Amino acid sequence: MFTKTIISILLTLMILSTATMAYSLWRDELKAVVKVSTGELNLKFICHKIIACQHCSHNHPEEYYHSGEIISNGKKFVGKFENVYPCWKAIVALVIKNVGTVPATLNNINVKLHGDQELINTFHYRVCVFGPLGKSLSETPYWTRPSYEDLKELISICRNKVVLDPGEKAIVIIPMGIRETFVNSSNFNMEVTFDFVASW
Repeated sequence: MFTKTIISILLTLMILSTATMAYSLWRDELKAVVKVSTGELNLKFICHKIIACQHCSHNHPEEYYHSGEIISNGKKFVGKFENVYPCWKAIVALVIKNVGTVPATLNNINVKLHGDQELINTFHYRVCVFGPLGKSLSETPYWTRPSYEDLKELISICRNKVVLDPGEKAIVIIPMGIRETFVNSSNFNMEVTFDFVASW
């Protein structure tokens, strides 16, 4: 009996010793390979349209003119408006696209005006975002041949923030106008930028 007990103890110690050595060797040989990859976070304006409301005022001068361009690698739109008049109304429509590889939340559209202070005091605008649009904009009726009235309709279903997956687009609509208290005609410039964050 005593011999069996000793043999059992010795056997248990040998098993524990072997297991400890095996674990020690396994731990020394264990190597972890971790790959970390990051995506590209990038939104940009890709095209724009400016549509003035021709029948919104009887004060429409012959020499009224507007133009716009996208600069800073798609991060800014600059619009120039010349000889703007009382009761003038227009809509700036911009397409913004997720050209990166990760989803992004379009957080905010920033609008800055530069020009005659009296005009800017009577200026009013609103920012709306319509989307996301996964299909080609050439198939979107609001972009093929948009009228002032078409874009005005979108304002009722717009949002302030949207999440865009890679390749998706949204239309940014900025309806704006000059109140009738402005009695002259003048010029102003407009800058539109945006803020966005990753959506993971």
